[in-house]
Amino acid sequence: MDVHLTLTKKQTKEVKAYPEIYKFISSKATFDFLDLHEYVFYPISFRVVRFVLPGGTYETVITTKRRESITQEIFARMLMYNFAEMMTSHVVISQMDKRHPYQVNFTVAVHVCRHFLRSRDDEPPPDVEALIRKNILPIRPIRPRQQNMRKIREISR
Repeated sequence: MDVHLTLTKKQTKEVKAYPEIYKFISSKATFDFLDLHEYVFYPISFRVVRFVLPGGTYETVITTKRRESITQEIFARMLMYNFAEMMTSHVVISQMDKRHPYQVNFTVAVHVCRHFLRSRDDEPPPDVEALIRKNILPIRPIRPRQQNMRKIREISR
């Protein structure tokens, strides 16, 4: 569903007569990244996309990307994840005589892989496996207080 709105700080009869076109922004609201003194009306367009997840639940995303770009973005994320997973699976972590066993920090590994894929021809590529090997995390056993911790959700009555 495509949505087209015009943001404004004006409160004229025309703005109030067409609430489906104009969205009023209070003067007390922080909206300083746009110069609404020079431009009284700010048009904005976005797309609301809703899709079904494998569990049967729905996910709703608001985006400014075209339909083709959304598909491309999903495939790009999957490709990056698979590349980072492949690189971390090839990293050998020596389990020293320490208190805990160690594992790869996957968040840092994704950033290292992204830096590797974005590196230019004029600069030498980073040693991905060495950088991933340097960023490891201990695997700590579950502590007694963490076992039965669950988020308690508010229930309105």
